[in-house]
Amino acid sequence: MEVRTLESVDIHEVIDCFLKAFEGYYVAFPTDHDFYLDRWESAGVKLDFSYGAFEDGELIAFLIHAIDYRGGQVIAFNTGTGVLPEFRGRRIVAAMYEFALPDLKMKGITYTLLEVIQQNEKAVSVYKKVGFEIRREFQCFKRQSKSLGESSVEVNEADMTDWDWSVSSVEAAYSWDNQEETLVFTDCRGFIVSANNAMVAYFVFIPETNQVAQFGVIESTHESWDALFEGMSLVSDEIKINNVDMSISERILQLNLHHFKETVKQFEMGMEL
Repeated sequence: MEVRTLESVDIHEVIDCFLKAFEGYYVAFPTDHDFYLDRWESAGVKLDFSYGAFEDGELIAFLIHAIDYRGGQVIAFNTGTGVLPEFRGRRIVAAMYEFALPDLKMKGITYTLLEVIQQNEKAVSVYKKVGFEIRREFQCFKRQSKSLGESSVEVNEADMTDWDWSVSSVEAAYSWDNQEETLVFTDCRGFIVSANNAMVAYFVFIPETNQVAQFGVIESTHESWDALFEGMSLVSDEIKINNVDMSISERILQLNLHHFKETVKQFEMGMEL
């Protein structure tokens, strides 16, 4: 088995391996290659900072990294790790990290970060053995609902070129894919929610996945939270909200009160290089 970077591998070969590795996973993944081409580009994926394991020239496992400078660190964010089913149980992920970590450090990376579903205990154990530590816990939610028609709230789409990220993007509260640095490269849409002719809430929505990436209220009142979630329903019948920091108890409480259902819990894990 050989471990090396993915810079000379066709991106579609990487996506094919990704899809085979995640068949039957805890959550369903889209199968359209264009989805990954767009998502990885917006996330900042660099194949020369990503790694693969090869058997007789075939890609059998991968470690895909997005690279960016955030929070004072040059970070390699693991946006996907997988091994083809028939090659599991051979410590391939550990072998890829044995190659990757010194290579990343040599290339100037100072911190590496990943997210893993808590239920995937084997993966969590492997990452801990590699040297990762749990930083935060995330909860993911989904709600299917329809607006009742007449509404007391008004939702207006904002021009994203004028969006005030300093208000909506509290970096410490959001995961990698939901931070400003990622969202500015997506087709996200910003919405202002008003009640009684006054702005009470806002949210950033990604139509392709029905995902709300950022959200908040101007003042934390029951009326403002009600207006926020009613505003979301006016934009889409289905709403997904991924990676809500579980330490922000008010957000978790309001999502539960407004009938959002948990889909999975995740760990955010990190390691200094």
